[in-house]
Amino acid sequence: MRKPFALVLGLLVLQWLVSCQNRPSPSLAPTAEIAAGGAAVGTGHRPPPTVTDSPVPAATPTAAPTATPRSMGLLDAARRDRANGDYQSAIVGFRGVAAVPDLTDEEQRASLLGVAEAQLRMGTFADSEATLTEFLHRYPDAPETAMATFWLAQARQGQMDWDGAIVAFRAYLEMDDVLTIYVSDMLADCLLELGDHSAALAVYQVALTGGATIDRMIAMRERL
Repeated sequence: MRKPFALVLGLLVLQWLVSCQNRPSPSLAPTAEIAAGGAAVGTGHRPPPTVTDSPVPAATPTAAPTATPRSMGLLDAARRDRANGDYQSAIVGFRGVAAVPDLTDEEQRASLLGVAEAQLRMGTFADSEATLTEFLHRYPDAPETAMATFWLAQARQGQMDWDGAIVAFRAYLEMDDVLTIYVSDMLADCLLELGDHSAALAVYQVALTGGATIDRMIAMRERL
């Protein structure tokens, strides 16, 4: 009985082996290997880009905003105060400009002359005269010299310093002719205050020939 059973078992094993050889073997999926150029071998697809594939443009540097110099802001504020008639605040503001380091010559002149003008308008004539004298001493050749000399004459006139005012008015007339008629009128007034009528008349004549208006001519003649 054992031999037929062993024979049958051998036949079954042999049949199984034959069937295994005829069965197609499963194919393995291709391995995606990254080539030097970045393509996947055997897949036909490019791998997703990395951060290095999309370069980020460098940010364009922007210039920092230029700050308004502190001196300019103080000058503007002081000038506004002066224009609004707040002369005391204007004086404080102009003096604050002078305390700013590294001022230009123009800013230094503007601050000192601003103080003098505010003092003149406020009626503190002695203070204005002192500031204008300092200005003319420090900046004898400045573009504002003629105007400072005219204000100096007015500051002296406000103190009834007729001789000093006459000197300053005449000095202005030698520097500039913009205010010739107006300054000549004020100069003649100072001469009249001293009782020098002939000199006042001569100055009035210069003002009249210089193109004074009818109203100013009448006013000058009435003073004589």
